[in-house]
Amino acid sequence: MTTLIITTFVVAMGGGPNHDRSGFRYWQNPGAFAEYLLEGPKGRFLGFWACCCQACFGFTGTEVVGMTLGETPNPRKNVPRAVKQTFWRIACFYILGVLVLGMAVPYDNEQLIGATKKSTSGAASPFVVAVTLGGVPIFADIINGCLLVFTLSAASSDIYCASRSLYGLAKDGQVPRIFAKARENGNPIFAVGVTSLFICLGYMEASKSSSTVFGYFVSLVTVFAVLNWVAILISHIRFRRALNAQGIVAADLPYVGFLNPTARYDAFIPHFKPEIFVLKYLGTAIFVFNIIWWKVSKKTTFWSASDVDLSTSRREWEETERAEDVDWEGGLWKNVLNKFRR
Repeated sequence: MTTLIITTFVVAMGGGPNHDRSGFRYWQNPGAFAEYLLEGPKGRFLGFWACCCQACFGFTGTEVVGMTLGETPNPRKNVPRAVKQTFWRIACFYILGVLVLGMAVPYDNEQLIGATKKSTSGAASPFVVAVTLGGVPIFADIINGCLLVFTLSAASSDIYCASRSLYGLAKDGQVPRIFAKARENGNPIFAVGVTSLFICLGYMEASKSSSTVFGYFVSLVTVFAVLNWVAILISHIRFRRALNAQGIVAADLPYVGFLNPTARYDAFIPHFKPEIFVLKYLGTAIFVFNIIWWKVSKKTTFWSASDVDLSTSRREWEETERAEDVDWEGGLWKNVLNKFRR
């Protein structure tokens, strides 16, 4: 990804064979903000809002670092470090990547517009368009190869998240117990098998209307991802209330974030379409229905902030940290040798 960003930046600064230095030219003509549905400032605002909704799809999976908590050695130290790295990776790869693409590719480029048509191809990638405009068309094949590697990495992460989520639900008795079975190495084989079956849905992209199917997938996945973030935020709010109710200071926690509601409102903007509305709000309906159904059928109650369990397993983690700290006091090489001896 770093290579793609640097290459795109070099092309934008005139480093390509055609030596066309675009700089921020495309921010002036056709402009930095595209109009959407309406003309003028309102159209540019709607375009910006529509891009934000689509960008949510690109940010899905950033919460994976929290799901690795149960399988990470010394999570009280390693997870905070991973969270900080995730923040800087988003800032560099996502924000910086979009910045250089805005410099190298105009939003009205025919290849980008063709990405919304039924017969689009990998050539519609903004990175591919950037190097093509820079006069390096052969580099487009290399970028497409890199994108395939990125896709495999994302797919493996998604299977990990889905299988571990299904495994956790099975452990809590919210889905059939068979998904709670795991191999000796901790791999929930049945959960992985079931979640892997959804890969077959990708073959729907082979049809002539692949862009339409992809749009459906993006809408559904984005809705559920945003609802997942909402659930995380609600859990965090309840967690902070429990800390205050039980007299626990946040500064005593292993990690405290330095910065402590979205909805698909774009479904209501002009040119309302019922199928788009259903796609945008289907996930919300399913999410709310599952909560109500579980509360009613299982007759569960909401815990008060003063009764929330904040101490279970905390002592065990603290003892583990002390033992590891003692190992490191002997020096780096001694600790490495001890690891091999074990």
